[in-house]
Amino acid sequence: MDQLQPGSGAYNIPCAVRLKGELDVDALRKSLTEMVRRHEILRTNLAYVNGEPRQQVNESLDIPLTLIDLTHTDEFQREAQLREIVAAEARRGFDLVTGPMIRMKLVKVRDDSHVLILVMHHIVSDGWSIQVIVKEVSQLYAAFAADGQSRLPELPIQYADYAVWQRDWLTGDVLESRLEYWKRQFERAPKLLELPADRPRPSEASYRGASERWRLSEEMSAKLRDLSRREGVTLFMTLLAGFQLLLARYSGQCEIAVGTPVAGRDEVELEDLIGCFLNTLVIKVDVDEDLTVKQFLGRVRTTVLGALAHQDLPFDKMVEEIHPERTLSHQPLFQVWLVLQNVPPASVNLQKLSIEMFPIEDSFTKFDLMLSISDQARGLTGSLRYSTDLFEAGRIRRMLSHFTRVLEGMVEKEDGLVREVELISKAEREEMLVGWNQTGADYRRDRCVHELFEEQVEKRRDAVAVAYEGKRVSYGELNRRANQVGQYLIGRGVGADVKVGLCVERGIEMIVGL
Repeated sequence: MDQLQPGSGAYNIPCAVRLKGELDVDALRKSLTEMVRRHEILRTNLAYVNGEPRQQVNESLDIPLTLIDLTHTDEFQREAQLREIVAAEARRGFDLVTGPMIRMKLVKVRDDSHVLILVMHHIVSDGWSIQVIVKEVSQLYAAFAADGQSRLPELPIQYADYAVWQRDWLTGDVLESRLEYWKRQFERAPKLLELPADRPRPSEASYRGASERWRLSEEMSAKLRDLSRREGVTLFMTLLAGFQLLLARYSGQCEIAVGTPVAGRDEVELEDLIGCFLNTLVIKVDVDEDLTVKQFLGRVRTTVLGALAHQDLPFDKMVEEIHPERTLSHQPLFQVWLVLQNVPPASVNLQKLSIEMFPIEDSFTKFDLMLSISDQARGLTGSLRYSTDLFEAGRIRRMLSHFTRVLEGMVEKEDGLVREVELISKAEREEMLVGWNQTGADYRRDRCVHELFEEQVEKRRDAVAVAYEGKRVSYGELNRRANQVGQYLIGRGVGADVKVGLCVERGIEMIVGL
């Protein structure tokens, strides 16, 4: 992907932490330097050998901690400036060949308040790694601030050791069994999830994105957990079932593929390593609306368990073997992502210093839709990140309200058919059927419709009369084309009061014929 779109920030892993209290900047700098020394992957860049990328580990790498002081700026503007700095760093891409694949900045907001910004490329990091970094840097900082000595034991293995083990293990019958499973899964998969959009899909995705927040009430979240327990499925499976049903209704397609991450750290030795262990699973389910909700949950459960049993095939290897049509306009195999976060964010308190995560508003999205949900005591919360190439915020807000309604319907009608799960609320149905159809307007009753239209042609010849799928026709052009049809019919012997059938697809031509 980097070769197709070099320098893109779409695959950045940004992290920012707010440090409150008395900060020892020198101890922090030493802690970050020691972290880079301990983890080879942070000292890695790519070298191309005969056109093939190869990891190249540097023996040592000096990554500076850039300092930015905002204490001399307007106090009321500092937080806004801070957010701009964090957002700019999160967007800025990397050069994977020259490296490094990590950069650091420390922003001083007040004497007792700093924000540390770390940005890494996804090729050397993942979400789990953020937790590892916060924990390790906190331990190193405490040691360096106390007596200047690291007490952390050396890591028993490095990321490169894992990569070699995976390459050697995933061969022969093991590889063939995984490939056979995933190829079978995608025998009938559509090339693209055709969701209704506000704009046509561009030939090359920009990866620009925005997001809308979502929350499910505490009561409904509890009911959803109860439903999951009764049916022997996880909360993730229930949410996935609801999301895939929503996508099926929106797209009119039955085979719905959704991507989701797995940590890929099944061995205890991998838990404290920084690196990209994350793998992507594609959960493809046939949304059969003749099933009951219970049966549909069972189908999703079976599919998810099958995918998990074959999760050790890297996604890029899956794409290579399945050979989907590749294009710059969308991702292969799936275009929608779902993740359920149930790991609490890292929060560490040190002597004279407290640490908390600083929220980052990501302006990128790698997929058409990315639904991220957190399971919290007061209910499910989350956000739906969307491609601004395709969607407007209003459509996404409606989609989230429909998602809520689908989940409510699954709880209300677990013994009923999937097709009976309502997508829209009573209020929205009333608006669509009644409110939007209140389009009556006064007009002259002594003239025929075609005469009223000709009046508009005279008044607004160049104004747009009809718009459909990006095409626009003016009143003058519409009148000219309608007259052509009329002359043709007259030439075929059609006269006044003769009925003529019109068989045409919905579009501008239909209006011309009318």
